[in-house]
Amino acid sequence: MKEEGNDFSDEILEQNLSKITDPTIDTVVIMFPYNQHNLFVPGEEDWRRILKDTKENVIIIASPNGLKKSRPDIPGSRLIITVNEMILKYWEEIRSYVEVSPNIRYIKIVSSDIDIERVKRDYNLVFSGSVLSDLVFSDIEFEISYLTAIIPGSFWKRVYQVREKLVLMLPIGLYEALGKAR
Repeated sequence: MKEEGNDFSDEILEQNLSKITDPTIDTVVIMFPYNQHNLFVPGEEDWRRILKDTKENVIIIASPNGLKKSRPDIPGSRLIITVNEMILKYWEEIRSYVEVSPNIRYIKIVSSDIDIERVKRDYNLVFSGSVLSDLVFSDIEFEISYLTAIIPGSFWKRVYQVREKLVLMLPIGLYEALGKAR
């Protein structure tokens, strides 16, 4: 994807904002399968489980990388493909979408067991606003649920688990700086 702030990404952001302001949407499913060595690529059965009881009133938010191998069987009007891939920027972009829709009450976060702790921490950072002082968020309370895919043991799973542990140990300021520099 191209950098933020150019005409291409602004156009995508506007299209995504128009999708989420649909008054029938009250649920957002946020996907965190980053295709790390194809450790978690949702298949048809995974999508059924993810979309259980939500197909008509849901928006799925996923990164382009997260949808390289598998897409849900839903109309394009119910799918937001983000501009950002970096996890902290990804959350900031997601936050900008859910802020504009007063109807969003439910957020389902889908992740693998490899990076669930980082996903939870970054969600709290971005949505609490306590660490990221340039973001001001209203007092909207969301009902959060997590759907965690258990990835079978492998060499690559272990590599990514170690990486996630290291990232979680970074001081928040350094973590943010590294994310911005990347």
